[in-house]
Amino acid sequence: TWGALRERVRACAAMLVQGGAKAGDRIAILAGNRELWPVADLAIQSVRAVGVGIHTSSTPAQVEGLLRDSGARWLFTDDPSV
Repeated sequence: TWGALRERVRACAAMLVQGGAKAGDRIAILAGNRELWPVADLAIQSVRAVGVGIHTSSTPAQVEGLLRDSGARWLFTDDPSV
């Protein structure tokens, strides 16, 4: 439901704030087409940070370059091996 989405976004945003996220920080998302993506993206926006989307088909070198060039401080991923 929309209410459940709102609660997940709020919880995720609270985690970011507790972790020290501030307005303007870059926070990357590397995940497939699943619920993690919109929850993380909306949470990132709600703390006024900047989302950095990374496609799952990116090579390790591309991921490394995107993370380095963006200055991302955090990475949301649905793959624990990343």
